Amino acid sequence: MWFSATPSIGVNAVYAGSTDNGASFGAPVALTLRPSMGETHPSVAVSPQNSAHVIWYEADAGGVDQIVHRVLQPPSGSVSTGSAAPAWDETEVISSFNVVH
Repeated sequence: MWFSATPSIGVNAVYAGSTDNGASFGAPVALTLRPSMGETHPSVAVSPQNSAHVIWYEADAGGVDQIVHRVLQPPSGSVSTGSAAPAWDETEVISSFNVVH
C-alpha cells in the first residue's frame, strides 16, 4: 500500500497485491473515497483466511480527519479452477476526529 499524489487532484491510497511472495504484483487499485491532501498513515494486515485489511487516515468532504478501513476478500475457489478474482469490500469509516494542523 502506498499513496499516489496528483497536485490538482490530491492523494489516493493505492494497493497492489502479490500471490507469489512479492516476485510480482497485480495492477494497482485506488482505494480513496475522495482524493485529498489528508491521506496518511497507511497500514496493511493479512488475516489467517488470507484477506488483506488496509487502514489509513483520510479527510472527509468537510475536511474532518477519519480512519478508514477496507478488506480485500480472497478469491473463492482455487486459481486452477478459474475462480473469481479477489474483491474489495465497501469502505468503512472507523472513526472521525478533528485534528489541529
